[in-house]
Amino acid sequence: MSVLLWGWLLGCGIEDGSVSEHCLSAERHVVPTEDGAAIHLHRHRAEGPPVVVVHGISSNHHAWDLTEERSLGVYLAEHGYDAWLVDLR
Repeated sequence: MSVLLWGWLLGCGIEDGSVSEHCLSAERHVVPTEDGAAIHLHRHRAEGPPVVVVHGISSNHHAWDLTEERSLGVYLAEHGYDAWLVDLR
């Protein structure tokens, strides 16, 4: 569990409360559901085909978006894919 927490702290919600530079360039979208919940999407925009990246159980998009050097979203966008990192309920 501490590894998951540490990954979140190093990601777009860095430990000092600031926002990582690579996260500022990403779009954030919130999709409300009929039952009042919300699905959060973190997008690294590119002109190519869309790719949806979904986390595993007990995680969120930060698992794929740790730092600019260790971000699947940034990597996909740099290679032409429109990357959508999803935060499920």
